[in-house]
Amino acid sequence: MFIDNNMRVDLSKFEVGDSVKKYHALVIYVELLMRAVYKQVKFDDVTLERGQCIISYDKLSERTGLAKRTVQNVIYELEDNGYIRITRQKKCNVYTLLHYDWTY
Repeated sequence: MFIDNNMRVDLSKFEVGDSVKKYHALVIYVELLMRAVYKQVKFDDVTLERGQCIISYDKLSERTGLAKRTVQNVIYELEDNGYIRITRQKKCNVYTLLHYDWTY
């Protein structure tokens, strides 16, 4: 995990290519972290549990200033490296931060 119990960031443990990709991964992970719910919430027909959020690639792109394709690539890298899990729904993707409780 690149955020430890003391909220320090250690990019050396994040196994993604070069430093630019690591920076992009950190920016996107922090955005997901800020949007994650801390208790169960129901949105329309989707129930979000602690540490989950819903956000589109377009919105992530807008919020982070990264290209949509970059956002998609980084999201897949985060999933492949075990930082998030993506649950695909009919209308949206639900992102689960797998180590959410480690950040508090």
